[in-house]
Amino acid sequence: LDTNLVRFFINKDDNLSDQTRQMLLQALEMRTLVLLMDGVDEAANVKQAIEDFVTKQLLPLGIPLVLTSRPEGIRKRLYARDFVIMNLQPLTSEEQHQIAERQLRG
Repeated sequence: LDTNLVRFFINKDDNLSDQTRQMLLQALEMRTLVLLMDGVDEAANVKQAIEDFVTKQLLPLGIPLVLTSRPEGIRKRLYARDFVIMNLQPLTSEEQHQIAERQLRG
């Protein structure tokens, strides 16, 4: 089982209570912990290492994953077989205005 990097982050997060830490580690063992990796394309010089970690270590272990990236920021061929690739649609002008109004209201 090669989830050492995930375990490292769970164990080193000082904001987690012992109970939460144990719950996360147990969920990882049970393959019920969903890992979210946001901005894979923004990883600059470690992007390939992250992609390798995801595709060569986490994916074969059956770890549930959600990855986000700009479409041009990743090597799609690495993900095409094993991932569902989705593209977000741009917000309409009305949706943009609604979000701005909510933000301004606090």
